[in-house]
Amino acid sequence: KDSGVTIFYEHHVKNMRLVDVVVVSSAIPDNNPEIKFAKDEKIPIYKRSEMLNMVMELFPNRIAVAGSHGKTTTSAMTAVVLDHVGLRPSYMIGSDVLNFNHNANLGLGDSFVAEADESDGSFLCLKPNIGVVLNVDDDHLDYYQSMKNVESHFKTFMDAVIQQNGVLVLNRDDQYLNRFLKRLPEGRFIDFGL
Repeated sequence: KDSGVTIFYEHHVKNMRLVDVVVVSSAIPDNNPEIKFAKDEKIPIYKRSEMLNMVMELFPNRIAVAGSHGKTTTSAMTAVVLDHVGLRPSYMIGSDVLNFNHNANLGLGDSFVAEADESDGSFLCLKPNIGVVLNVDDDHLDYYQSMKNVESHFKTFMDAVIQQNGVLVLNRDDQYLNRFLKRLPEGRFIDFGL
């Protein structure tokens, strides 16, 4: 509001005047009046993760922090450390960062830090060249239905980083990630853990 942005607190077709693009969270159902209007008017609709990837692709260093637990904290810590050493990163994180008092910023540096949300599989839309995976747990089984599917999605995420000639940062203390580490070539990962 302070920047002159108009904020609508309810979903209504009248909010859609002068709209060129719609970015939608996975929490918004297809029968939402604004989504229906955008479809009828052929206004491009992007998932939040697709939009996030479009922005990330503008940066040489694309860091995505994934994992069943700890993504917000680790993404925030990564952005704060990069900022502290003068690299002025851009970032989009799922919660306000205490040091910045907001959750997103377009910085002047070469790095973009993103919290990679796995809750609905949308983290697979991201194309990071630095993939941080903290842990793989039986979370969001309403979407995944089984631990096997959870592991398969994380494997796809990690394989995509490697295919882009990227580097993985993996938690050796996590049982699944420790098994995954064993099949990675030297120089393609950094591991951490106790």
